[in-house]
Amino acid sequence: MIKELIALITLFATSIVQYLLDYILNDKESKIYKITRLILIVFMLLAFSASIILLISNYYNSINVQNNVVQLQQKYNELLIQYHEDKNKAHEDSIALQNKIDNLQAVLLPFIQVAQTKYPGENIDTALDKLRIEIEKLKEKTRPNSLIYKYHNIQKVPEGYIVQLHYRRSKDEQIGQLDFDISVNNDNSSQIIKISPNIPVMLEHCWISLDRKSSKYNFTPFSPEGDIVYEITVSNKTIITIKGNKGLHPLKITM
Repeated sequence: MIKELIALITLFATSIVQYLLDYILNDKESKIYKITRLILIVFMLLAFSASIILLISNYYNSINVQNNVVQLQQKYNELLIQYHEDKNKAHEDSIALQNKIDNLQAVLLPFIQVAQTKYPGENIDTALDKLRIEIEKLKEKTRPNSLIYKYHNIQKVPEGYIVQLHYRRSKDEQIGQLDFDISVNNDNSSQIIKISPNIPVMLEHCWISLDRKSSKYNFTPFSPEGDIVYEITVSNKTIITIKGNKGLHPLKITM
């Protein structure tokens, strides 16, 4: 704004000086008049050029300002949209969380009622904890007895090697018939020689394949307590794979 004002004042002042020069100097052919007139023309051209440059500069500046305004408006709109999306998502999450709380309360209500009935003198947290312990005991009592591997020993004997396997029950009670699928690595010359129990058993049966690479072995432990132990005799060092029932996880023994 100041630059444009200076350019206009320069043009106005130049016009005034030109008028005064024409008025004061009657001799238009004098050297002073010509030089002064030339200087005034130069000043007028400079002032005019400056005005044009300033106008062009202001035009481009206004375009840049408009572009910046448009960009700011777009950014504002994007932020506004993001704000509403986040707000809606937060609202939906809040509703979902409230629904989960309501569902949990609906699930817990019968347990709360049972706990308050069974333990009327306790606060709700203590009563629920006691009820939980009671339910866990009941679940443990009704859970099927399973077989769990403990450890094994390997012993060198004249026939080859004996692998003695030790298992435990998940509960000290009769576990029923145990079935084992036993195989040795086919990549070497090792064979299954025999399989025998180390505890009193009932209904024992052992089948060994013709190539003596696999076997099916089953028996029923006589006692409801103590470890369950049996032995596998193989001719050479090998990898023995054992699978079984009663929840037994597959086992590989590398000799």
